[in-house]
Amino acid sequence: MNKIPVYIVTGYLGSGKTSFINSWMKNRSDERLFIIENEIGKVNVDEQMVAGKDVELVGLTAGCICCSLNDELLDVLEEISARRDTFDRLVIETTGIADPSSIAAHFIQNDGVAQVFELMSVHTLVDAENVEFWLKEVKDASRQISFADFVLINKIDLVSLEKLQEVNTIVGKINPTAEIYAAVQGDFDIDAFVDQKAFAADSFSDRLEVLPAYESVGIHGIKTFTLFFDGFLDLRSLIKDLAMFLSVNLNHVYRIKAVVAVNDYNKRILLQTVRKGYSMSDGMEWAEGEAIRSSFVFIGSNLDKTAIEAMIKKHNLVN
Repeated sequence: MNKIPVYIVTGYLGSGKTSFINSWMKNRSDERLFIIENEIGKVNVDEQMVAGKDVELVGLTAGCICCSLNDELLDVLEEISARRDTFDRLVIETTGIADPSSIAAHFIQNDGVAQVFELMSVHTLVDAENVEFWLKEVKDASRQISFADFVLINKIDLVSLEKLQEVNTIVGKINPTAEIYAAVQGDFDIDAFVDQKAFAADSFSDRLEVLPAYESVGIHGIKTFTLFFDGFLDLRSLIKDLAMFLSVNLNHVYRIKAVVAVNDYNKRILLQTVRKGYSMSDGMEWAEGEAIRSSFVFIGSNLDKTAIEAMIKKHNLVN
């Protein structure tokens, strides 16, 4: 009986993991994917950003998959192993702060899992514009790169050719054996690498020995919290305040993901930020009679939850 092929998709906050998975589904639409998505906030905004016809998705939001969710991941793997005929590949999208080596260990060191699943490759997304900041700020980013079979340099349209060459050099020094690809907004040539069996189980221990030193404080030393607001928000005035907030707190706000309810618009607005930049897109329509509620997930360091809540609440049309 053939094993279920597994792919781990990792990359630091805002690197474009979900865009990569959407590109995968678009370019290989004949395949059925089962996706496990992990977010460290109470609300998994990414679930609403993945769109595919033959896709099943499980969202894990109780913590980071590489530490506090190990048992829950094993439960999900057991459940989906009984449904192996309903999908072709399993994709695990980690949180932006996850250490992929501890996730890979399940597929190598757990005999029960290894009998059913085959880890094909680890894919690390790199944000060409912000990778140097992340490497300087947090050790997790370098671990993600060093453990990858494929490093996918994303958002190359946002940097100069000279900057892109610098990023390639940095990645090559951290992981000289990885294959490196580049793309705009996660649109990679999936066919170039998805069918390769790149992960070598027999070298797993050796790979762990060369990983950069790793320290963890709390959940990787990063604070996350979720805020909810009933009713509609004034999006235009909110964006102005958020832009100012991001500018002032550039090195403390790592990521914002939000589902925003806007008056006189029948769809959710999906809002994301990476450093000082932000993007918005349409989400699902609000169902008739559904409670209208906006949710915000903040990820960063030294964040004042009370002040942030007050800032957003000013734009709540309920008040």
